[in-house]
Order: sequence, then C-alpha cells, then structure tokens
Amino acid sequence: MEPAQTILVPVSPLWLVAGGVLFAYACLAGMYLRPRWVVDHAWLVLALLVAVSLAAAVALVDVRAWDVRVRLDASEEPLMLRGDPALAEYAQAVRTFGNDDTFVIAMLTDGDVFAHDDLAALRRISDGVVRLPGVRRVESLVDALSYRFSPERDRVEVEKFIRDVPSDSAELADLRRRALADPIYPKLIVSRDGGAAALNVSFHPISDREFVDDGLDARIREIAERESRPGRVFRFAGRPHVKSQTTEIMSRDLLRLIPLAVVVAALVVFLTTGSARGVMLPLLTCLTSVLWTFGLLAATGTSINLLTIVLAPILISLGGLYGVHIVARWELEREHASDSRAAAQATLEDVFTPELLSGITTSVGFAALIPGGIPGIEQLGTFAFFGTSMLTVISLAGIPAALAVLPHKTGERAATRFGVAIGRWLDDALVWLADRCCRHASGMLVSWAAVSAVAVAAVFHIVIDTDYLTFFDRDSEVRRDFAEVTERLGGPVPLYVELLGREEGEFREPENLRFVERLSRELESLPGVSAAVSMADPLRLLNRAMEHGDPAEERIPDSREAVSDLVFLVPKHEMRRFASSNHSEANVLVRTGELGSRAIRTLVARIRETAERIGLPPGIELVVTGNAVALNRSADALAGNQLSGILTATATIFALVWWVFRSARVSALVMIPNVTPVLLFFGLLGIGLAPLSLPTSMIGCVALGVAVDDTVHLLVTYRRLRETGVESLDAVRRTVRQVGRPMVISALMLMAGFLTITVSGFATIREFGWLSALTMAVCLAADLLMLPALLARARV
Repeated sequence: MEPAQTILVPVSPLWLVAGGVLFAYACLAGMYLRPRWVVDHAWLVLALLVAVSLAAAVALVDVRAWDVRVRLDASEEPLMLRGDPALAEYAQAVRTFGNDDTFVIAMLTDGDVFAHDDLAALRRISDGVVRLPGVRRVESLVDALSYRFSPERDRVEVEKFIRDVPSDSAELADLRRRALADPIYPKLIVSRDGGAAALNVSFHPISDREFVDDGLDARIREIAERESRPGRVFRFAGRPHVKSQTTEIMSRDLLRLIPLAVVVAALVVFLTTGSARGVMLPLLTCLTSVLWTFGLLAATGTSINLLTIVLAPILISLGGLYGVHIVARWELEREHASDSRAAAQATLEDVFTPELLSGITTSVGFAALIPGGIPGIEQLGTFAFFGTSMLTVISLAGIPAALAVLPHKTGERAATRFGVAIGRWLDDALVWLADRCCRHASGMLVSWAAVSAVAVAAVFHIVIDTDYLTFFDRDSEVRRDFAEVTERLGGPVPLYVELLGREEGEFREPENLRFVERLSRELESLPGVSAAVSMADPLRLLNRAMEHGDPAEERIPDSREAVSDLVFLVPKHEMRRFASSNHSEANVLVRTGELGSRAIRTLVARIRETAERIGLPPGIELVVTGNAVALNRSADALAGNQLSGILTATATIFALVWWVFRSARVSALVMIPNVTPVLLFFGLLGIGLAPLSLPTSMIGCVALGVAVDDTVHLLVTYRRLRETGVESLDAVRRTVRQVGRPMVISALMLMAGFLTITVSGFATIREFGWLSALTMAVCLAADLLMLPALLARARV
C-alpha cells in the first residue's frame, strides 16, 4: 500500500508525537504552577483549543476533493515483525522467483470442465481479464504451455495447451486425458477429477492502493460472474482479492465504529448522570482528541491499518472517562461555590493531580506497545500515546474553562430526577459493598489470591495463533471461497521452498535435479500440502518430448549437457518461478490451504524435516519462506513482547505513582488491583477463551494503563480524608461515596466503548473488543472489591 500523501515536511511520526506530547505536558506543568490561569483566561483557553482543532481539520480534510487524507492500508506489512530476517528472505525470493500475489478465479462445475461451453467460458474470462490495466498474465487451461512431441510435424512443440477450443467430443476427451496426466496442470489449474478449473491472475508491479483504486477486484469478479450458469459457479481467492475485501470492511468499520462509540458513550453518561453538561463536555473532549490524532495521521501520511482501526473508539471511550471524573467533581463543588468561576477553580484544583497521573499512566500503557517491533502495534501505541496525552490536556484545560464560562446552576435543575435517583441508589449500593469488603477483608483477599493462582497456572497454556485470513469470520464469503477453492482445487497459499547453491549452474546437475524431484514428491505427501511443483516437472515433460513422446523417458536426463539443452527450451517467464537466471538456485513452489500461524509453523517444520531426512546435496542450503511464513514470525514474537511490555508498563507506572504518593506501600496498593486483572486476562486466554493474536496481544498493556485511572482517583481522595484524621473504614465509605459513582460510570463507558468494537466486520477485532470489555469489568471489580479490602488491611 502506498503511503498517504503528507502535507508537512516528512518527519518520523514518532518525533512529531514526542514533540506534541512534550509540549502538552509543558502546558500541564504551567497549569500545575498557575492553576487559576485556566479559569481567569477561560475564553482564551477555549479559543486556543478551537484553533488547534481547526488546524487538525485542515490537515485531515482535503476540501478541494472533499475527502479525508488518511488512507487505508489493507496489506500484511503492518502485521509483520520489523527487521525480521524472514522478511529479507521473502523479499529475496520475490526478486528471484517472482511475486506470489496471485488472484485465483476458480470455476466450479457440477460436471466436467472439459466441455466446449466451459472451456469457451475460460477463454472469454482469460481474454477479458488480461486486458485489464495492471494485469501481467493469466494462467489457465486455455493459456498454459504444453510440452509435447508432435508426430504429425515430427518436432517438439512448446505452445499453448489449447489453441482453439474444440467442439468434437473425441478432441475434448483427448484434452481431458492429457491435462489430467500432466504433472503440473492438476496441481495448479485443474482439479484432479476435472470438475474445477483455475485462472491464476498475476500483475505487473502495482501497489495495493492502485489495485483498490482501480477497482480491479470488482472488475475481475464481474468478468467471471458474467459466465455463471446453472451448474457453473465462480469462487475467488488469493492475497489481492483478500486485501481488496479487507479495504471494503475497513471502510465500513470506520463509518460504523466512530458514530456508534459516540452514541453509546453519550447514552451511558446520560442514563447514569442525567446531566446535559455531563454528556456534552466529555464527548466534545474525546471528539477533539480524535480530530487532533487523525489530523496528525494525515499530516504524517500514516495510513490506518488492521490494528489502528480501533484507535478512534478507544480514544472516545477514554475521553468520556476523563471528562466524567471532572464533571462529577464539579457537581459537588457547584453546590458550595458562589459562581461558575469559583466552582470551576475548585474542581480543577481537586482533580488536577489524579487526572494528570491517570493521563500519564494511560499514555504509558500505550507507549509500552511502541517497542514491540510489529509496525501495526507500534503505530497504535504511538498515536494512542499522542491521543491520550492530548485528552489529558483537553480535559484539564478545556472542561474547567467551559464550566467557568457556562451559566452557574445549583440544586437538581442540572440533572433529571431519573438521573438523580439512579445516582443516589448507586452511591448507597457502592458504600454498602465497600463496607462489606472491608469487614470481610481477609476472605476477599484470599479469594482474589486463589483466582490469581489459577490464572498463573493457566498462563503457560496460552496458544499463540494469528493469520491474515483469520481476521475474517469463518462464515464470511472470503473464508467460504477460500475453503471451497482449497477443497476443489488445492490450497491457494503459496510457499517458496528455496534450494540455494553456491555456484552458477548448480541446478543443471542431474543429481541435484533428482533431489529437487524427490523433494517435490515427498512434500506433496505431507499433511496440509496441496501441490508441490518444481523445475523438474517441465524438464521431465521436455525430455519425453525430445524422445518422441516415449513415456519411459519422462525423467531427468543423465548428463549436464542434456539438462542444459532442456532448460533453455523452457520459456524464461515459465522457468523464472522455479529457478534463478543462472540456475544457482531452485524453488519448489508449494501450495497449501493451512490457516493460522500454528499450522504454518508446523508445516514449515515438516518441510525442513523432510529435506533433512532425504538428505540435502552437499553445498545446498534450504530456506522456506513466503508471506505466510513471515507473518508467522510475528506470532512467534508475541510472547516475548507481552512480557517486556507488561514489565515496562508496570515499572513505569509504579515509579509515577510513587512520585505522587511518596510511599512504596501506597504505590503497591495501586498496582495490585491493576496488575491482577491483567494476569486474569492472560489466564482466560490460557484456559482457551481465545488465542493470543496480534489484536488481543495489545490488551494487557492497554488495560494496565487505563485501569489505574479509577484506582488513583480513589487513593487520592482516601489519602486526603486520612490526612484529616478520618478513621480508615469511615474514610473508605466516604471515598466511595464521592468517587465510586464516577468510577462505575467511567468503567461502564470503557466497557461500552470496547463493546462497540464488536460490530466490526473482522473476527479478531471483535475478539479484541469483547475481551477488552471483559478485562475492564474485571478491573472495576478489583477496584470495588479488592481495593477496599486492601485499604482496610493496610490502614495507610
């Protein structure tokens, strides 16, 4: 995928993000020193926020074309491990043997494709597709080369298998016999029972963006579908087709997820508070942060990929969370303040420290994703780090400034009676729950410890599995077509099994070619392998043709000279996929229908074991590569990334909390109820709730950073009460009455926000959504059940 066009001087997004975040926290430092400045200059603060928002809008929207400048990247590259040697091996294989980006059109019939009408349909489809811009070649029964001896002409013919589609039944039967007896055709372009045929479409060098913008996927499918008849249907597979479908789903997701996240967040806040300001101000905050973040995406030319598609819903959920705590505090302060400015000033002074610490810890959680080495995760971490930092600034500056200039209201006029009733009931219920937890602290803590021990044991059973195609539902058209093509024609996923020699002409040696031939046969017998084709296949056919069609001569010649004569009879574009130009390297093209990194990892291991078992020739090195293999390496890196990311985030957050509270005991109290839910999340994966995939791998760090927010608010209020001499149990009750409701509201907003992601068209993204919501629920339970018990026992 081509990067989107930048509108600024090209600078690494990470540097721009770092600069923006530093400036944001410089502003927050100024607010810490002069908190009255925000309220005294409220209109100026709001004007500055509007000005930055307008600049972000200019960066994001191209008014001349009335389009956004952020592009979609449906490629696999953001999912692959950066700097992985497997990527270099794959790139070298593509340079040597050609690209494996093949669009597969499968014609499936109820009878036999060797009928005049079906072959004529293949001809029309092939002729139509090859004329499309960007298409380099179509390989099918009507395009494939044939190597045979012609007794009539007394010569070897290298020409198209079908020059003219015959009508005579005898000629059609002869075509069928020859095609199914060929060592190559039944592996690549026709099923072994003759009931299905494939058209393999390859392209000139073309970017994913060009492929999508030119509508090649739809145009190819339209050409094929025109030939549909009763008893003849078409299915489509291959990476270009899958990437086109991915782009369509990503576009729909963006149009659905952002509005839905806004509506759900507004509804949750309104039902739990009944306050118009409690709804509008948090929503304006999160929408502003989304605008700034997407403006930076556009300005740096960073595309949205399969992982960053969740960026906006996450920011919307977090924005509501920050705003709810500020507005909830304002609801308390306004009852005692003389005017709007006084209420806003008191609110800012009270919430500044916990909101700042919450913003920093959330940012740290996302920042822990940046060093992971997988570009898509890095980009989500980078721009979520920027977005949450901007959320902190906008919340602490914008909401108090807005409250300072809005009309001052007291009493229950600012909220509906329903909201007030719900709020009071929730306050009483939370205080009752906290009281019970404190009175039965030992039992509560033992229960959490037991559940945590089970989670620790389950962690060692986590299954790591990810794959590009598994982003789609099992019953999606993409997966159904893939399964049917695999069943009828063989797996459309290509792998390169490279044999690397040291000298030019290494694979013109008969012994080396016989090894290639034997390896191909052995690989075809492996579970998961649909076909294995090598340069030995056309050379055997040519040798037979050179010997006047004698079936006994369908073999590798005995001398290097004879092999050389055959090699140079094969057209270069045919030989290229099997051998390098100087024949120092050979390639066994393996087709598979295996899905998931576990399956690919197992298949690669079997391929290597097979080569070692039959014995590699001296000086020959074997390399198994391909797009699927490179993506599998990303899955292998997930386990190590999880451990390093969680440890980094935990250590950083602990240090920040210690800096605020200056107490190791209090810092530990903050960390225990926040690390525990992350541990339980991994335990749930270990018991089989879901595999650890690229999307779900982000949940641990995100949850750790986000969950600290409520804990910090509770601890700050609790410590203030304790410093005034309030007894521990009473301090817990009063703290929960003050901050318990916004804790629940913010947690519900987070859960609802993550649950909106479950309407995504991608299966693994939906998995990320509901697992994140579940983890947020566990975080809330830890704050409401474990933390009061810890405070009762520790009495800090």
